[in-house]
Amino acid sequence: ALAELAVITIRNSEQYKELKETKGLVGSRTALAWIGMMSSTWRHTIEMDAITIREEIQLLRSDFARSPESSRIAERTAKIERLANRILEKPITPPLNVEDAHSVSINALIHDRTNQLWNNDPYKSVKLDLKLCLANSATARTSMEWMRRCLDVLIDNAVEATLGRPDRMIIIASREIGGKAEISVTDNGKGIPEDVVSQLFRAPVKKLRGTKGLGIGLLFAQTIVQTYGGDLRCASTGPAGTTMTISLPLET
Repeated sequence: ALAELAVITIRNSEQYKELKETKGLVGSRTALAWIGMMSSTWRHTIEMDAITIREEIQLLRSDFARSPESSRIAERTAKIERLANRILEKPITPPLNVEDAHSVSINALIHDRTNQLWNNDPYKSVKLDLKLCLANSATARTSMEWMRRCLDVLIDNAVEATLGRPDRMIIIASREIGGKAEISVTDNGKGIPEDVVSQLFRAPVKKLRGTKGLGIGLLFAQTIVQTYGGDLRCASTGPAGTTMTISLPLET
């Protein structure tokens, strides 16, 4: 009887732990979904406001055309119009949505983004090694904008991990495994503590006061990849560095 009671207690404990973890994960995903919804609403509102401003400026121009201070008014309206156009011309990432997916060349994505980043600090101070073994013709059905953000999270984490190393280096590789494109970002940092690794991709990471990062970026990046049928995981970590790996289904 005691043995049966012990088994029941253990099972209940495991179920409680599983439920607690699931609840935390659902809460985190819900928060990310709300962020996406809010960004979608903001995008629509700001674009409509900018169009309205531009149209009103055009009407004001005709109203003040014969004003004695028309040149001064024209100067000010031109400035407002330039600001409205700047808002409309700036690319705004569409909401995270599988319906916005299109064919994206994996190697081209990596090349383009790393070229942009490594022209600026703090990336320039880190050696970059690209090992792109995936065929240049290989594509995945995803979003260029969102995958760029996902890469940014992994690269920024890797750059931060190498702080203090005399030979700071990041390796970004691509290859095909079982009909999937695999992108890995490897740094030569000190690795992620074991207690932190167990919390990744589940919920905000509980860290000691004064330490950086809460794991939200990784959770966000994983959500992006999973939206397009892939996954993101910590492939390895230790004193020699950390490797984060993205996998995405390849188009046939």
